[in-house]
Amino acid sequence: MPEPAVGLPVLGLSLHDDGDELLPLLGALRSWCRPTTLRGTSGLQPAAVLTDRVPGSPTEAPFDVPWSVVSRDPSVLEQAGARGRLLPDGVVPAGVAYVPPFVRERLRRARGLPEHAVLTADRRWTAGPEVDRPVPGDLLDTALACASLVVADDLPTAERALAWGAPTLCSPTVAEALGLVGTPEAVVATNEDPAVLVGDVRRLARLSWRGRRWWEARHDATLVAAQLALEMLPSTPGAARLRLAELGTPTDAEVRSRLSAALG
Repeated sequence: MPEPAVGLPVLGLSLHDDGDELLPLLGALRSWCRPTTLRGTSGLQPAAVLTDRVPGSPTEAPFDVPWSVVSRDPSVLEQAGARGRLLPDGVVPAGVAYVPPFVRERLRRARGLPEHAVLTADRRWTAGPEVDRPVPGDLLDTALACASLVVADDLPTAERALAWGAPTLCSPTVAEALGLVGTPEAVVATNEDPAVLVGDVRRLARLSWRGRRWWEARHDATLVAAQLALEMLPSTPGAARLRLAELGTPTDAEVRSRLSAALG
């Protein structure tokens, strides 16, 4: 792994485990800061601290710089409150992209599908009595990428639908398995009539965006690294770049090149 630029701020690491599961996140953080163990800062004052446990024991005085907690342990995240962030699994796999509602509409038109096409739990296209046909297994991802709404009655399908940004309707059991029961902002819909829900375009757009962001928070180390850096290091020269990353701006977007040219 290449060494980060010397001028980047130091991020102190206070880790109680071996840290192997943090490697994807730490690798992504090196774009924004220099992750270094607190023992290895050589007297340098870190700009912020990242830990995997809420400080509070007699030997762990609260840090006097901004700090955040990353963990997969629900009890740790609950204790951390606003300072906690779910540790991502790694990076978003190639070929799984966010497809927003307006792009989905174009894809449906290109494939001869009706304006409102629902992918049912038994993997059929339906849009009222005039449309009811099966989706071949090798076209499942294509269907997830262009469906107006996905009805998912199992965990793998629900997670895959959220990865594609598909508005998702599932049972309370699946929502609970996803950890989405009682969340303040709905990520999935539960126990609703697909024919009614598919007509609520604004709600479908909200479900699409929140579903993809929920999935990224669990699997995209690059996004989580940008969010953490923006929270803990808001005054760094790269804050504008962090905001673009946090918003999911494509790496080849013109705004990125113009910003780089302006900042040098």
